[in-house]
Amino acid sequence: MTLKSWDHAVDQWILRVNSLAKWCPDLKLPTITDDGRQAMIQQVCLGATSYKGIKEKPVWPAVKAWLSGSSRRW
Repeated sequence: MTLKSWDHAVDQWILRVNSLAKWCPDLKLPTITDDGRQAMIQQVCLGATSYKGIKEKPVWPAVKAWLSGSSRRW
């Protein structure tokens, strides 16, 4: 499935989060695994009944919700 809003910037944000979690374990940031990506996509798709209904939906709210507010500041 392709979500138009899931672009290079989203992938780069995930890479930065995972790198920060690895380099600074004391921050206790969760890493975003393939399963985590799937969970984010499921969150974007929640309530949609067709591909047309989700292909243009914004993904940033689901992606950023992976981290708590205080963790997002890092």
